Parts: sequence; structure tokens; C-alpha cells
Amino acid sequence: MLLDIGLPGMDGLEVARRLRKLPVTETALLIAISGYGQAEDRQRAVAAGFDEHIIKPADPARLSALIAAHTEKKREVKSEEKREAKARQERASKTTAAD
Repeated sequence: MLLDIGLPGMDGLEVARRLRKLPVTETALLIAISGYGQAEDRQRAVAAGFDEHIIKPADPARLSALIAAHTEKKREVKSEEKREAKARQERASKTTAAD
């Protein structure tokens, strides 16, 4: 999700904090797009729950790379979860068969 930090009303930092509290978006990729580029701006963005902080104008190649890396990481996590579930199921089957 790409969010501008300087939104009217509720700023992007608050949006990120709220998104991180929701089960459906707690692990989503959050990228701050901002005209604010000082070290403290980046620190506030990370503290609010952003994964990345990019200064405007955003480089499309960098955005694509960040999204691709996040997608691959999620794929790896899902594969590992499937392997672990299969191993648990196999252990449970062996235990049941031994009884």
C-alpha cells in the first residue's frame, strides 16, 4: 500500500498505525510516499508501521523492486507454513497409527 504522509485530516502516519492493528493488513507492505525526507521523518514513518519511506517523486523501478521483494518474502513464508503443517500432520498420523 502506498500512502502519502501529508494527508488532510488524518495523516498517513495515523493511517499506518491503524492498518497495522487490523488482522487483514498487519503484515501488508506499507510504503510512505512523502515530500518530507529528514532522518526524523523516516524514523516517524517506521515507528508508525511503514516498511519503507520514499521521497517524492518516487522512482517506479524502486517501487517495483520493493513490491517484488515483499511478494517473494510472503511466498517463502507461505511455503514454510505449508511444510510445517504437513510435518505436523505426518507426526499426528504416526502417533495415531502407533496407538
